[in-house]
Amino acid sequence: MPTAPLKSAAVVCTAAGIALSPFASPASASAHREPPFIRVEGPSQVYDAAYARAKTVVLVNYGLRNTVIDLVVSEFPREAVNRRLGVHVHSRRCGANPDDSGPHYTRPGAAASVRPRNKEVWLDIRVRPGGLGRTQTVVPWRVGKAARSIVIHAKRTNQRTGDAGRRLVCTNVPFGR
Repeated sequence: MPTAPLKSAAVVCTAAGIALSPFASPASASAHREPPFIRVEGPSQVYDAAYARAKTVVLVNYGLRNTVIDLVVSEFPREAVNRRLGVHVHSRRCGANPDDSGPHYTRPGAAASVRPRNKEVWLDIRVRPGGLGRTQTVVPWRVGKAARSIVIHAKRTNQRTGDAGRRLVCTNVPFGR
């Protein structure tokens, strides 16, 4: 079956910390002004002392009509293990205060009546034993430079409202630079 080698390669590469995506490639993004690939290590700000040791790596890959975002977090605190935390792209850069990162980034031109899940970028993450979490999302639009950061929240995302509680950690990401 043709998908077996791809699945095997994905498993091996995922275990090695490499994200594969059939939806985006550097060659397909070269016709646009955004760089084809962005990698950022963080966090830029920590708002809860229990998360002071957390380390983030954000990978952004642009396709022709989509954006693939991967997030890897290590050294989550012990009390976060086996919990699911909300993670969202926000519209402003991280600052000294949790609210400095502004509201969730929304897809340009999205109608107010569109459900939050269909116009925002959500990357909820499950914290594994050992304090590691990985997540990926693919959105069917190009996330532009109006998006400025990724915030990890204290609760899983409410599917109806998009709320995920207080902000714990924030990483600045130069989307669409």
